[in-house]
Amino acid sequence: MHMQNKKKLLIFGAKGFVGSTLCDYVDRSRYDLIKAVHGKEIDSDSISVDISKADEVKKTVEAVRPDYIINLAGIHSIADTEKDIKNAIDINVCGSVNIMEAIKIYSPNSKLLLIGSSEEYDSKQDLLSESDLLKPRNMYGMTKLWQEYAAELYARMDGVKVICTRSFNHTGINQKTNTVISSFCQQAAEIALGIKEPYLFTGNLDVERDFLDVRDVVAAYIKLLESDINTGIFNVCSGRKIRLSDLLGIIVGFTGKNVEICTDPARVRRNDIPIIVGNNDKLKHAVSWMPNCSLEGTLKEIYELKIKNLIQKMENSNV
Repeated sequence: MHMQNKKKLLIFGAKGFVGSTLCDYVDRSRYDLIKAVHGKEIDSDSISVDISKADEVKKTVEAVRPDYIINLAGIHSIADTEKDIKNAIDINVCGSVNIMEAIKIYSPNSKLLLIGSSEEYDSKQDLLSESDLLKPRNMYGMTKLWQEYAAELYARMDGVKVICTRSFNHTGINQKTNTVISSFCQQAAEIALGIKEPYLFTGNLDVERDFLDVRDVVAAYIKLLESDINTGIFNVCSGRKIRLSDLLGIIVGFTGKNVEICTDPARVRRNDIPIIVGNNDKLKHAVSWMPNCSLEGTLKEIYELKIKNLIQKMENSNV
């Protein structure tokens, strides 16, 4: 039973990296949280919804009639999108359309936040603003752009309250090891503990990127939902660029060891964009948001958790 004085927040993709961070961040005294997850992730704390199935989404939105919805369900990487483009379109584009269609029919007062990506941009500018040219270089970015076009149409034609973000790189302790920072920290921790020879494998380190701590990202998402803004597009980014070689240097520094950096051709992306850094002025002015976490502090936290987990694993294997 849901308490009447709480706002109902429905999160699709609640068990993912960002979703789990968001659930930890949300103030439960103010929000009645409904976690929607894909079937295989179901537990007693969540409901099963496949967002690519319109009927499942409609039933959920009709039953909950939430004040707020955040869609974090999706295919989140360029590589995973390219493995199965149709599946990525079904989830990233059709899934968001299913949610907006359900809002239009069953819950017109719901306010929706859709998560897009810096991969939507042409990326020829040094500091990307919301008004800059959109020209994705991969199908992942294209699915996010199509989602955004659909949102603009539902807002204009049907009055659906939908805000879109263009979220730049974000990281944190629960991120999968196949992401760049998590991979660097995992390898560095293994080297520090003597599990691995002092060779750290990387892709292209000459690119510059804009990184946020995931906790700053979810804070921005909640601020956007709670604001008086009902439509629009906002970059969620730090506004600062860091070269991956410099970022790796910080992580290697934690080990206190001499580490040889080796380029692994399998980790080098085709069509890698030299610089991706965003302008966050619109977000800061709209909702008084500022990032609180330092990148170095976040990297240290990720690295130290990798060390802790590896030590625990070694102790367990010796029992």
